[in-house]
Amino acid sequence: KPTFVVKNSAATEAPPPSGDVNGDGNLSVLDVVLIINEILYGGVLDDEGVYNADITNDRTLNVLDVVVLVNTILG
Repeated sequence: KPTFVVKNSAATEAPPPSGDVNGDGNLSVLDVVLIINEILYGGVLDDEGVYNADITNDRTLNVLDVVVLVNTILG
């Protein structure tokens, strides 16, 4: 869900999804588990968590987001 932030009278698009689903500043297996739980059960994440979980930025949470996050964590 891209949002727009008004800054100095100019609209700028929000940063791309980070993968940091729980907002702790780290990419970890906890973020992976939260994405999987959101996919399976829904209602686990708030709007910001869902936005950051959509790493592929395709407006859908699915296994591709999980794979990208796992690959990012593993380097």
